[in-house]
Amino acid sequence: MAVTIIRWGVFILGGVQGWQVWAISQQMAVLRPLSPSFPPETRLVLAAVWCLIWLGLVLALWQRRPWTRWAVPVTILLYTTYHLLLLATAVSPYAQGGWTGNLLLGVAAAGFTTWALKPSASQPVS
Repeated sequence: MAVTIIRWGVFILGGVQGWQVWAISQQMAVLRPLSPSFPPETRLVLAAVWCLIWLGLVLALWQRRPWTRWAVPVTILLYTTYHLLLLATAVSPYAQGGWTGNLLLGVAAAGFTTWALKPSASQPVS
């Protein structure tokens, strides 16, 4: 059950990044004149990369690849770091104030996936 939750969560993260690619590409003309602290072109490329990473992990989880036991928690921590860097470059103090919640959520998600993908946790109970 926990592995199914992780699989859906990773799929949703990939879908969110895919949606972000579409949204940024549609709003590129509006974002360029605003001179954001993080260029929209860079955000577009990074969102596409994260989309491919997450969807690749979903495929690997579905195929039950053994390396996903460490790859999913590490990827969650890397994505949390990326998201915190986006918050750090934000102009709005309101956006910058949300870093503690994002950090705690990322660490908790990495901890949960580490526990859930352990061989003993992913085996059915007899």
